[in-house]
Amino acid sequence: MRPASEGVVQFGYRLTPAPPPRDPVVGELTRWRAELFRRDTIGCDLSRYGACYGNLSARTGPYAMAPGRREFLVSCTQTGGDPVGGAATLVRVVGYDHGRNHVTSVGSCPPSSETMTHGAMYDASLDVRAVVHGHDPRLWRWLLSTDAPRTPEAVAYGTPAMARAAFDCVRQDHERPWRQPGVLAMAGHEDGVVAWGGTVAEAARRFLSAWHVART
Repeated sequence: MRPASEGVVQFGYRLTPAPPPRDPVVGELTRWRAELFRRDTIGCDLSRYGACYGNLSARTGPYAMAPGRREFLVSCTQTGGDPVGGAATLVRVVGYDHGRNHVTSVGSCPPSSETMTHGAMYDASLDVRAVVHGHDPRLWRWLLSTDAPRTPEAVAYGTPAMARAAFDCVRQDHERPWRQPGVLAMAGHEDGVVAWGGTVAEAARRFLSAWHVART
């Protein structure tokens, strides 16, 4: 088991070695990641944050699995700078325990530092089947100037508190939709924005729709 203090990852994890995932959703993740990468909302300019940024995920396996067991593919940590993406930059998460702050994964590279947040959003609603996390200062500032759902400023990325806050934002959005549904700002994570939806396309389009609106 890897310690929670390793690199930018804030949780403990177990990674069972396996080849890159072969799943129909890999193509969708790769396609939409390219759109986000082209806009520099996923990337690896170390002068901005001191680390690579941005990740995305999609649920796989049975629809109605119990919370903590909602299997998904997610970007591997620190792969934002890869210009191609694809299966080699994805890992399968088969379990996550918010109480223990621990992730169980299968693949060839460690899971994203935001994996626990992705898992919490899947736990919040079975309707959530994909999550996109990107960084854009203009979009982030615009969202914070509106009534958009947001995580508290005191909450750091990749922590159990961030996972709980993201869970609450999904529930809040379902109860009180706003004009850019399915998008939240991470107030305590510089330029961090998360979108979610029933498909990878829906989550990515929600993110990009807000990205375009922020520029008008």
